[in-house]
Amino acid sequence: MQIIHNKILIRFLVIWLLIVVEITFSYPFNHHQTQISMTFIDYAQKIETLKALARHKQSGTPEQLAKKFQVSERTIQRMVQGLRDHGYPITFNRFRKTYES
Repeated sequence: MQIIHNKILIRFLVIWLLIVVEITFSYPFNHHQTQISMTFIDYAQKIETLKALARHKQSGTPEQLAKKFQVSERTIQRMVQGLRDHGYPITFNRFRKTYES
């Protein structure tokens, strides 16, 4: 059982590492490009926070979560889809306006 758990964890980390070693968002600023980057560690911490908030049904809307994480709503959508792709049961409850797992 431990070996299976370790293999799943390693697979998850390798995939996320390949996908988001560094996510870069560009914003125009005075005709120059200012780049804000999020490291893998930052991204992984945000994923874990998202999972915890979803477990406690306290994430809020994607817009609120994006402001809390200081990322775009699209990044929140990618995070949620990534969790779903890896088998994590996360859904958005429209009545409560929060993610749940």
